[in-house]
Amino acid sequence: MPIDIVWCDRGAPNLDQFQNLFSIIAVTVMAFAMGFAIRRGSVCLVDASQRAVVKGKTLKLRSFAIAAGAAGVIIIPAAWAAPNLVALYPEGPITLKLCGGAALFAIGARFNGGCAFGTLSRLSGGQLRYLGTVLGAIAGAMLINQSPPLVADRMYVQQNSWAGLAAFGLCGLAVWPALKRVTFKNVAASVVRKDTLLRPTGAMLVIGCLGGTLFAFAQSWTYLSVLSSEGRFIFGMTGETVGARPLAASGALVAGAVFAAFRSGRFSPRWASVSQLTRHGIGGIAMGAGAAMVPGSNGVLVLYGVPSLSLSAITAYAVMSVVLLATFLPERFRQKRARK
Repeated sequence: MPIDIVWCDRGAPNLDQFQNLFSIIAVTVMAFAMGFAIRRGSVCLVDASQRAVVKGKTLKLRSFAIAAGAAGVIIIPAAWAAPNLVALYPEGPITLKLCGGAALFAIGARFNGGCAFGTLSRLSGGQLRYLGTVLGAIAGAMLINQSPPLVADRMYVQQNSWAGLAAFGLCGLAVWPALKRVTFKNVAASVVRKDTLLRPTGAMLVIGCLGGTLFAFAQSWTYLSVLSSEGRFIFGMTGETVGARPLAASGALVAGAVFAAFRSGRFSPRWASVSQLTRHGIGGIAMGAGAAMVPGSNGVLVLYGVPSLSLSAITAYAVMSVVLLATFLPERFRQKRARK
């Protein structure tokens, strides 16, 4: 979307155009920083689930609660203060389609070897086989008939003050474990030092704060959402294209992740074989179709849906998490038998 500065009769720029330009710059900076954190923190729900089930290490999985809490601490007060400006994740019916889409996304992510976060993290490091995931996700989303926009008929956070306060309190409790000096020192060190990686708590604190702000003010801005929307537009499936803010944010997210890989010296292009592209493409199709059915990937749900106190989003994320965890049970049982 081109940005034209409109000059008034007195020669002063139009204020609305300046505000629009400022908002684009703001979301670009935040998305770039979020992409940096995703890469430096090696964030991935699939990896976190495997560690929890197979190895009994739950820190990475528990850190997703920190991200949801950090996002909620920002989204909920923003929704109170500016209800006409901040758009919460809409409440929708809890149906078999929603639960099936969440399960399909989880199975696709397991087959792919990475969720939406993990795909970005690995692709930005040069693992080109994950290009198949991106292309597959776009195709999968286009296979599903786009549902009509959900109507936010019961936005508990805004309409019920007690529910909103309870949600804000729960988000505060979730983010509290990350509010330590060692966490902030780790975040600062990851920016200043090339070889310092973000620990799970620090990475998810940054991702939650930035992601919550971006979803509150830019809505569907993630790279998969933007690419899927543009794909629908190119093939004539919709007459609308994404706006400048989502487009700038999604591009900056990818750029931030790639920059983090270069800065740490871990960017190493690895070409993909046809079989690898096919495998990740199949996983991507399932992820894209599942996300379209929900709607939303794991990142959208944990940073936007859950903090918005949307019951449909909470249900979808719960189904997604349980199914993904269950897929690692056979691996755990195999390891137990091997030890005997």
